[in-house]
Amino acid sequence: MKIPVNMPNPPILAMLRVTAACLCISSLSGTVTAQQADDPPAPITSRAEAIEVQREEKASNLTPETQLKGERVIDRILENPIVKAISAEQPGLDVKIGGLITGSGVAAGPEYLRRDLDDDRIIFRAWASGSVKEFWLAKTELEIPNLAGNWLFADLSATHRGYPEINYFGPGPHSPDLRTSWALKDNWLTGIFGVRPLRHTQVGVIGRYMTEVVGPGKDARGPTDQMFTPETTPGLLGGSNFVQAGSFVQFDYRDNPGEAHRGGLYWIDFSDYSDLKFGRYAFGRVDAEVQQYLPLLNGTHVIALRARTSFTDAHSGDGVPFYLQPTLGGPDTLRGFEAFRFFDNNALILNGENRWKLYDGLDGALFADAGKVFPRWQQINLDDLETSYGFGLRFLNGRGQGILRLDVGFSREGFAIWFKFGNIFGNGFRNLENLY
Repeated sequence: MKIPVNMPNPPILAMLRVTAACLCISSLSGTVTAQQADDPPAPITSRAEAIEVQREEKASNLTPETQLKGERVIDRILENPIVKAISAEQPGLDVKIGGLITGSGVAAGPEYLRRDLDDDRIIFRAWASGSVKEFWLAKTELEIPNLAGNWLFADLSATHRGYPEINYFGPGPHSPDLRTSWALKDNWLTGIFGVRPLRHTQVGVIGRYMTEVVGPGKDARGPTDQMFTPETTPGLLGGSNFVQAGSFVQFDYRDNPGEAHRGGLYWIDFSDYSDLKFGRYAFGRVDAEVQQYLPLLNGTHVIALRARTSFTDAHSGDGVPFYLQPTLGGPDTLRGFEAFRFFDNNALILNGENRWKLYDGLDGALFADAGKVFPRWQQINLDDLETSYGFGLRFLNGRGQGILRLDVGFSREGFAIWFKFGNIFGNGFRNLENLY
């Protein structure tokens, strides 16, 4: 018995033929693609092609950069309003943080700054700062940095200071670890005038009138005048009025005076101090300093070196008052000792630091200090130096200038921790404004 077969009509046959054709083409295309995928890539025939291939591979694997936790912490510190107030020097009325001597405690006060006077040729600054420990300072300054087409410069200032306690351990390099304190009130009227005869070079003169009032400090461990005598500590029973007349030469080719990475600074100052009140404390003084910065490892490390010496020589029959003697110890000289640990007529200090970048805005530092004081300038040598060493952090603003530093120093007398504003090495002959 035959079973009848129903044949599709002609339109259905046509559709089946088209579908079969499409399947064949798809199968062939997949076969060709698979064969092409199995084929090895075309060989690279040039260095340029190899570099382009590497670039394409890196571009295809890029991931967003993530900020390290330490960097986020540093950013928060540098964005702190107090830190920004320290470093920004905003024109107009602002807040001045710090500016007093070591041991004064937290200090702040108003500051008024104008840099736009006389078509930006004159800078005027007035500020006052007081601390929780009753230290205070007020200063007014008029600076003319570019006279006569940048050939001349001038700086006029008036300063009034009141420091109720300053450390004193006695005279000489072998003074005992016995701290006393003394108080200082003084006024300075200062004029600095100079010329720039060559690139990076300044030559000038300094004139200063000083009234110095010295008394017992309020430290309960003992005022200085009860522990020492005028014979061992000249000028102990009071102060005097002085006129300082001096001259200086400075050569500065640092790349960034705020936190140098290369270059150097060299300066020397000669001054004569006349005692107008008693006629007992006239003397000459010479200060000289060398700073050198050596970049290493493509500039990521910097070796910073400083050598500074201060000589005094009393006029015949006179002495050098202890409050104008060179002093060592503290965050700017021997960082493992207490502030103002050593006093004498002459001083030598050597500092070395290895600084390296930790994050943007933060450098680490390892340091070593060596120095001593001595009674006569002819005794200068490298024997019996006091030493200290330690580590620290340097906080930098957006211009790469040091605004804050933290140092931990160790010495034969223990250790000390210092939190200080600004760069340790300072900016040349103007350091003379910071005897204390």
